[in-house]
Amino acid sequence: MDPKQLVALILQIALLLMIALVGLQARWRDVLLVMERPRGLLKAIMAVNVLVPFVAVLVCLALPLATPVKIGLVIMAVSPLAPLVPGMVIRAGMAASRVAGLYVLLALLSVVIVPATLAMLSRLFPYDARISVNVIGHLVAISVFAPLAAGMIIAWLAPELAERLVKPLAIVGNIALAIVVLAIVVTQGTQVLALVGNGTLFAMAAVAGAGIIFGHLLGGPETVTRKSLALAAATRHPGIAALVAQANFEFDRQILLSIALFPLVSVAVSSIYIRWLKVRQPDEVEPAPA
Repeated sequence: MDPKQLVALILQIALLLMIALVGLQARWRDVLLVMERPRGLLKAIMAVNVLVPFVAVLVCLALPLATPVKIGLVIMAVSPLAPLVPGMVIRAGMAASRVAGLYVLLALLSVVIVPATLAMLSRLFPYDARISVNVIGHLVAISVFAPLAAGMIIAWLAPELAERLVKPLAIVGNIALAIVVLAIVVTQGTQVLALVGNGTLFAMAAVAGAGIIFGHLLGGPETVTRKSLALAAATRHPGIAALVAQANFEFDRQILLSIALFPLVSVAVSSIYIRWLKVRQPDEVEPAPA
């Protein structure tokens, strides 16, 4: 196994662990309750799937970015539900069961929304970017439903074991992610820095910032809901974006570097938002279900 394959394997393990951790803390009955709140779901779809891609298109039209950067930025904007989102939202204060329910519903909808959004955006740009429903469905099934269901089954059958597993698995997942980030910095640092100085960093920050703003505004009156939707809208799924890039642009190096840089920018923007929120008002933590 070469170093690239090893890093990819470590990344896959880390992301699967992050989703499984949500399942370990969730409960089936509370997941089903999310389906009874269609208004909140519609707001989440608007923030995550509609407004962020719209802003990305405006940014690409307004700024003189390199063509591969524009492609990478738009692809990331239409690729929601990053595996890091559930953990970030739980740390923001939302109950794990509610996070799991919302994540599952948005994942199901993404199977249709992502290909449809790409098809519509292709009419605005001279690039025919498409991805099949089957490909997205397979990725969602493997990267979202499987680990989430595994965690929830363990929590259902052995709740005490699930509780003991949360902390060590979180440590392993965070270490694995740190290894991947370090590998990217060491091997691709020069190329990534080249993107920083040509307006790419500003464009990505603008798109992530738009996700924060729209999520916060549409999140309702509760601080924890606003914060959770803001983080979900600002963070995108590099796995979905990489699939689109592979299917349409033969793994163009600059496109992939743009995809790799965006999560780092969104995490930085999200951190600034969380710090601002802490200064502006005290945290409200949603109580865990009884």
